[in-house]
Amino acid sequence: WTLSVIGEIQKGDTRQLLGALEVVGRQRPKRGGRSRTGTIKFDSPGGDLTEAMMLGRAIRKHLIQTSVSGASSCADACVIAFLGGVGRWPLGPVMMHSLYSREFTGMENIDKASAEGKQMSVELQQYLKEMNVTASLLDEMENIPHDSARTLSVPELNRLEIMGTDPGWADMMKEKRPPK
Repeated sequence: WTLSVIGEIQKGDTRQLLGALEVVGRQRPKRGGRSRTGTIKFDSPGGDLTEAMMLGRAIRKHLIQTSVSGASSCADACVIAFLGGVGRWPLGPVMMHSLYSREFTGMENIDKASAEGKQMSVELQQYLKEMNVTASLLDEMENIPHDSARTLSVPELNRLEIMGTDPGWADMMKEKRPPK
């Protein structure tokens, strides 16, 4: 089965995904007590970073793979949600830039904006760890100005562990295979 996330990631998207997964779970046969692994296709310019982390955690919890088709793209907060996949297959452009929140725009208190930015960075570091993605991804992001995005090359996608099968998922699948 396949579901699509199209457009900007907004508050409430995780709730919608969980509702859709409930429907899929009722309609699809189960194997070993679990729904068969599905795929979520992304085509998104980004959006709410906190919601993207929630979306990624929901994707991970349900052992779903993620993809970006050749005709689609995944940028900014979309990349964060995409990382939740137990298998991550970006065929289209994956773009990122430094942490940025619309909530910080126009803030007059620089200390508050800085503190909130640092807190978001800490939360993102924890999230990357949960998703088995190298912490150097955050360093890469912070080196790209928020007003410009960089499209990652295939070698960068591999080096930053954005593409491929999650090692934990791979180990889990090995344990489920019958011995030869």
